[in-house]
Amino acid sequence: MKIAITIWNEIVSPLFDVSSRIMIIENEKIEYLDVSGMCPFEKIDKLELKKIDIFLCGAISLGVRVYAKSKGIEVYPFITGNVREILETILTNKAEIHKYQMPGCGRRHRRFRNCRN
Repeated sequence: MKIAITIWNEIVSPLFDVSSRIMIIENEKIEYLDVSGMCPFEKIDKLELKKIDIFLCGAISLGVRVYAKSKGIEVYPFITGNVREILETILTNKAEIHKYQMPGCGRRHRRFRNCRN
């Protein structure tokens, strides 16, 4: 399983569309992609080329999220927090990833259409 996470310092980058670095993890091997200057759709194309299975990110445009899903990438949007903690959670107990959703994007308190997974 290949996982990609948008990063900024030690946290998930708050907005995918303008993020500049993506961490790719596969079997304890870590690779970093510089995606600065790319439009969001080009970033998704890059993830498809890298054969990413799971993609975790902060806020992401609905059109870009749909595009990623059409490429076979399982997207976990609106994630926030420490990258290492989130990675540990996705690897050990994927069902608990909701704990890292941005405020206002939780399952019980959905108010905004764009927060839907």
